[in-house]
Amino acid sequence: MRFLVIGAGSAGRIHCSVLRHSGHEVVVWDKDLRAAHQAAHDFGVEVAENGLGEPHDVAVVATPPRTHYALVSELAERGSVVVCEKPLCLWAEDAWHLAEEAVVRGWRVYVAESQAYGSGEMDLEAMRERIVSGEFGERVSWWIRGMTTYRPQPWSLALEHGGGAFMEGGIHIFTVARVLFGESVDWCGRFHRHFNADGPDTGTAIVDYETGHQLVLQLGWGTEGCFDGECTPLYATSGFVGGKKQLAWWPPDDYEAMWQRLYHCIETGEPPVVSLADAAGAVADVWLCYKAGGITLPEEG
Repeated sequence: MRFLVIGAGSAGRIHCSVLRHSGHEVVVWDKDLRAAHQAAHDFGVEVAENGLGEPHDVAVVATPPRTHYALVSELAERGSVVVCEKPLCLWAEDAWHLAEEAVVRGWRVYVAESQAYGSGEMDLEAMRERIVSGEFGERVSWWIRGMTTYRPQPWSLALEHGGGAFMEGGIHIFTVARVLFGESVDWCGRFHRHFNADGPDTGTAIVDYETGHQLVLQLGWGTEGCFDGECTPLYATSGFVGGKKQLAWWPPDDYEAMWQRLYHCIETGEPPVVSLADAAGAVADVWLCYKAGGITLPEEG
């Protein structure tokens, strides 16, 4: 396959590396040509000379969330198979509309959700079946705490550009919870701002699902000192608690496993682990938790 990776930031560079390592032909494009040339040099890929018009089999959208809706729609309308980095869109309305349009118009659009693909104890589909079977009890609570270990991009904590920490980092968990638990029905949140940004970077979000299950997510970017080696690392924890059983479980973060599954889906037409509806619903869950927590939302949201 020939892949056109759009965006040469941190996510785009990961895709270039994994796809090239798997033996695929890769071209990268970024409006910052220096970033595109650097990625080409680092991973042995080419720079797209014709931008979005560069010939390709699959387009990978790895640009900031605010740009996803327009880019994915344009590429899908041209007939491209599109793999979009999380979150599917910045705004819930755009995400739901994109998911609906893909069904109506037959667009082949997938979400690059790296934390939904694994094997053995980490297999998400197998875990969903265990939960549905009642192995853990009638109702399950998924408790997860995580702290970032890298400095976010300047736009990522701005609500109108990256959606804040719970959209930029927590969207993985909201999406996986949708796959595990189904439709959400209630949302609450308590958040803080430690950085100079309009989006919360630390807090707790709680989502209840129609199946009776619950997600409790504690997330934070930490403090400025943690990016300079001036603080003690915090250990992340994650696990299920039910009336019958509890289990430590962390969703995998495996781009190679994700791409192996997506290759198969693209070639055979089989559905991916994460549907567009799951991805769109997760975007909505983040904004609903923000709203419940008293965060002033941007007008576009």
